[in-house]
Amino acid sequence: MKKILVLSYYFPPMGMAGTQRVVKFVKYLPEFGWQPTVLTVLPVTYWANDETLQDEIKNIKVIRTESHDPQRVLHRIAGQRKQERSVAPGKVGVLQKINRRVLPYLIIPDSKILWKRFAVKAAGALLRQESFDAVLTTSPPHSVHLIGAAIAKKHSLKWIADFRDAWSGGVVVNEPTVVQKFLNKFLQKIVVNRADAVSSVTPGIHRALKSCSGDSSKFFLLPNGYDEADFPKPQRKNKNRFVICHCGSITEFSHPDALLKALNIFKLKYPDLVGKICFDFVGYDTLGDFTQKIKQYGFDFFNYAGYLPHRDALQHLVNADGLLLTAVWNKKADFIPGKIYEYMGAQKPIFAITNIPDTIDMLKNTNKSTIVDPADFGGIADALYKFINRSWQDAEPDILIDKFTRKAQTAKLAQILDKLIDQSME
Repeated sequence: MKKILVLSYYFPPMGMAGTQRVVKFVKYLPEFGWQPTVLTVLPVTYWANDETLQDEIKNIKVIRTESHDPQRVLHRIAGQRKQERSVAPGKVGVLQKINRRVLPYLIIPDSKILWKRFAVKAAGALLRQESFDAVLTTSPPHSVHLIGAAIAKKHSLKWIADFRDAWSGGVVVNEPTVVQKFLNKFLQKIVVNRADAVSSVTPGIHRALKSCSGDSSKFFLLPNGYDEADFPKPQRKNKNRFVICHCGSITEFSHPDALLKALNIFKLKYPDLVGKICFDFVGYDTLGDFTQKIKQYGFDFFNYAGYLPHRDALQHLVNADGLLLTAVWNKKADFIPGKIYEYMGAQKPIFAITNIPDTIDMLKNTNKSTIVDPADFGGIADALYKFINRSWQDAEPDILIDKFTRKAQTAKLAQILDKLIDQSME
C-alpha cells in the first residue's frame, strides 16, 4: 500500500465543515490503496469541537505538533480546562479579533505560517523513520501549502495542493491593502506552479487557480460531498408543522437577513400559514446576533439549536420537511456552500436564497430546489408559500448525487495520486 502524508491544520477534535473534507479523505483512502498519516497542530482555541469525528479515523496515525500561531497560543494561555468547552456562540475573544483584524497586515499569507517550523521538523523526523510516496496539503489556512512545498522539495515527494476556499482575491481571505493582495497573488502562483497537482472544491476556484499556470493538466475539480454513513434515521414524532432546517454556520455569506425581511411580508400575505411552519437553525452563529434579530422581528416560529456534533446536526436535517440554503454575496463570488451536498444527499427539497452563480448552477441540476433572489423579498415570500404547499413526493429523485459521495470523491483523489506516482516511475 502506498503512503501519503496529509497536512491539515484544521482536524478533529476541531469541528465544523472545514474538517470534514480531510476526515473523509483520510477515512476512505485506505480502500483505494493509500495509507494516510496526518500531521496537524496540538489542541487550539476553536469555535467548535466535535469529538465524534475522531471515531471515524481511530485507526489513522495522527502526529500533533506545537505552533506559535494565535489559536494555539490562546489555548496554552487559557488552560486545558477552559478549552474543553467550545467558544460560546457570539463571543469573540481579544486574540481572535487581533487574528482577524491586525495580523493580516503583519503576516502573509496568514498567522498559521507560525506552525511551519514545527511541522517541517516533525515531518523530517517521520520521514527519517519511514518512506512516503506523496504529501497532501489542504487549505485554509493557505500557509499550509507553503509548509507542504518545503517538505515535498526536501524529501522528493509528489505533492497535491487541495483548496477548500479561494486564496488570492477570495471572499474569505482578509487582504486589507494592495500589499497583501500582491503578495497573496505572488505566493498563490508559486504554490500552483510548484505543486504536482492542484485540486479545488468549486468551478470558480478551479478556474482562478488554473489561470495562474500554463500547465492546465494538473488541475482537478474535487467537489465537497456527503457521506451516506453519516445520515441517521428520521426520528420526528410531531408533524403538525412544516419544518424547514438550516444546517450549517451562520456567517456573513449565509446570514438570513433576506429571509427575515421576506417573512414580514409572508406574515401579512399568508397569515393562515404562519402557525404551520417552523424554521430550525442548527450551526454556529459566527455573527453573534441571530437570536437577537429573531426577537426584534417578533417571530415565534424559529428554533435555534446552536452548534451540534455533526451526527446530531444531521438528525435535525433528516427530520425536516425542507432545507434552507442561504448564499449571498456579490455576483463575482465563487463558492458553493459545503452543506449543499448533504442537503442533496438527504433527498430533501431545498429552498435556496442565493445570488452566487456557481451555487445556482449546482442547484439547477437538482429536481427539488427552489431558487430565489435575495434582493426580492416579495418573491421570497411567494416562493416560500409555493414551497410549503407543493407535493414534493412527485419530484423525480436526483440521479447526480451518487458522484458527490465522499467515497466517490476520495476515489478520484486516489486516481490523481496514482497517476502522479506512475508518471514518476516512467
